[in-house]
Amino acid sequence: MTEPAPSANAAPAIMPAALLGGANAVRDLLALVRRHLDLDVAYVSRLNSETCTLCEVDADASSPLSRGGPMSRQRHETYCGLVASGVLPQLMTDTLDHPVARGLAVTGELAIRANISVPVVLSDGTVYGMFCAFSHQPNPALNERDLNVVKLFAHLASLSIEAELTADRAAREKRDRLEPYLSGRTPLTMMLQPVWDVTAEVPFGAEALCRFSGEPKRGPDKWFAEAGEVGLGAQLELAAVRRALETLPYLPQDSLLMINASPETVIDPGFGRMLEGAPFERLVVEITEHAIVEEYEPLVKALTPFRHSGLRIAVDDMGGGYASLCHVLKLQPDVIKADMSIVRNIDSDASRRAMISAMAGFAAETDTILLAEGVETAPELSTLLNLGVDLAQGYFLSRPVAAETIGDTIDSGLPHGGRAAIDAIAETTRQDNALGALHFPAAPASAAGG
Repeated sequence: MTEPAPSANAAPAIMPAALLGGANAVRDLLALVRRHLDLDVAYVSRLNSETCTLCEVDADASSPLSRGGPMSRQRHETYCGLVASGVLPQLMTDTLDHPVARGLAVTGELAIRANISVPVVLSDGTVYGMFCAFSHQPNPALNERDLNVVKLFAHLASLSIEAELTADRAAREKRDRLEPYLSGRTPLTMMLQPVWDVTAEVPFGAEALCRFSGEPKRGPDKWFAEAGEVGLGAQLELAAVRRALETLPYLPQDSLLMINASPETVIDPGFGRMLEGAPFERLVVEITEHAIVEEYEPLVKALTPFRHSGLRIAVDDMGGGYASLCHVLKLQPDVIKADMSIVRNIDSDASRRAMISAMAGFAAETDTILLAEGVETAPELSTLLNLGVDLAQGYFLSRPVAAETIGDTIDSGLPHGGRAAIDAIAETTRQDNALGALHFPAAPASAAGG
């Protein structure tokens, strides 16, 4: 068999890496193959048992498809369907030489005279559709080499298409997991963690913390992050805010409820509607966004009427990143929460103490309340008190409890007693730790020397 003569349309010497991924990858491939083969139209279709649908098109201005032609037809009426079925060949230099092609309505409607169609095959062998290119005039120069070039481009397109299908499938699975919570079929569980004014030794209120009962078992931050990935972040947060507000009657009348909301949720019209009729003087909204907010004006505008009605604002995770610092400067909150990463082991870390001391100074200068979260030991709390922290929450003071029991938890008073008792516990803990360090057992002799 004689090898076909080389075509003037030699394969591109360099294949741009960008064509293997990205939202426009298939479109870029179509444009490249169309220019390379000097054809008028290139497109990718999707086939099912009944229809052929054009998914992406790159067309010359003279083509009907460039002006928005028909995008879906019965499979047996299309080149894609008939080539995939073996009725028509993959390469036709002049479609009028083939009776079946000549008889197709689409041949005249779209002025298809030279055509190349090859299957787009996914990794499991499934034919997704066809990668096609055609011209409005016969092209006797097209040959097997050109067909192989189109097959290469079809393979590259399949990689991009499969990645997109995989991402779409993953997104659907995420939405399906979230749907029961968004629809209310599976209620969100709200736990309340007491927040104490540790200086005055009285309750300040409680933070509403969301819990998810469904699979997979994971922290709430993972659920909210997943909702954000599929564009449902604000909806899920609004569902959580709704449930949080329902816990307010369980709190003593002089205690505040702290609820979490991202800037995206705060500026959502649904947030304002949800707060209608709420006792603003008993609410603190924690701004939880960890990313930089590009434009603060809409957020400030959304919060202003609520703040005039008595709502307080808190900025979460102060010290945990640049974003929280921007929030403090732009929003001028009533409460700043020191991130638990700074609170942890503060009693034995001079750098952490210096940071909290600076925050306490800032709070005093700006008439802001400083809240330390994640307090787990008496030495941590004692150190925070000495540094001028106003409020505290954490496992040392109380784990999150069911809303129905928050009243009893708060009425029991500051856990472990007042400041003197906490300082005494802290000192005992330090002495025990020091004694333990002195009597730390030596490593067994067999463990030494390898």
